[in-house]
Amino acid sequence: KAHMGLPSGRTIRIREEEYRIAVQQSGKTVLSYDYETNSVHFDSRQASGEKLPDEITDIPTSVINLNLFKDESKKQFLEFCESVKSGKSPITAIIYMRALGSEQYKWYKWSSTTVFDKDKKPIRAIISYSDISDEQEKALDYNKWQKKLKDLDGDNVMLFEYNLSKDEMKNVVGRLKYLRLGSPKKTFNACVEAFLEQTVQADHRENYKRLISREALLALYYEGTKEQHIDFIGIDDKGKYRWLRLVVSLVMYPKSGDIIAYMLYEDIDEAKKTELALRERAAEDPISRALSRAAFLARAEDILRLNGKNNQHAFCFIRVNNLEEIIERVGDFRGGEMLKELV
Repeated sequence: KAHMGLPSGRTIRIREEEYRIAVQQSGKTVLSYDYETNSVHFDSRQASGEKLPDEITDIPTSVINLNLFKDESKKQFLEFCESVKSGKSPITAIIYMRALGSEQYKWYKWSSTTVFDKDKKPIRAIISYSDISDEQEKALDYNKWQKKLKDLDGDNVMLFEYNLSKDEMKNVVGRLKYLRLGSPKKTFNACVEAFLEQTVQADHRENYKRLISREALLALYYEGTKEQHIDFIGIDDKGKYRWLRLVVSLVMYPKSGDIIAYMLYEDIDEAKKTELALRERAAEDPISRALSRAAFLARAEDILRLNGKNNQHAFCFIRVNNLEEIIERVGDFRGGEMLKELV
């Protein structure tokens, strides 16, 4: 072997061990496609834990019959197989499918590189696939918001794109012009402070600041929360109070790993006031206009929260004795009027 320039048995074993470790560390499933037999062979030293056969013949029909693919993914897999069979190299495809022995569908990246003989005839293709669901979901989220940035058009909305990792503003779209997040050169928290002073009504500033800060949003993302929303009262360019809704979506930029905050502000003043009016009616007794017990507790909690811990409050409890007897004596109408006056 030495005279022929071939590797020794020891060298081959070392290379095989290196290959085995490389396959395990990559997290990929590796297989080889034989052009002559139209079959694939799986390496037995996979790290994925899949229940893999040694060989699958009649490619791609037998693989399709395993029901690993959603209908929309079958076409992608068939196109990938046709490219391999035609000798194209290298090729990649991202396919939504389930692994053998699993019921869960995930995103997989397939790659293929073909080995040719001296006559440039394809003899074998080395194919690998790996689970890239996390990366693909991030890319889909990012692309969705990039499309929203391009398509956004309306007088009642404003979308800010902010890189939380680098602490810099990237983009602003929309025509809700009285919203200002400060100078693009300022830090995120400095922009929030300026926005609080210029645009958020005083009673709503503490809650807004608690939820919307660079540190709070990054913590939310790493805890697994990708979306946050808050309704608050803002001040428009004419000094009038208006209800606004902020929806914050947190997305990882797939290439750099930076966390991007998409902050969508919407003027919901008309809808919010209608909602509050309906809620107010539902929360009140129809005769006396007194709040229900649940509505009273909610209103009291709001007052305590918005006014801070250091303010003093008084609680008054009024008991009406023999109420039923009084109403029986004076009648329902006069009894109702009495309750209204008392309330």
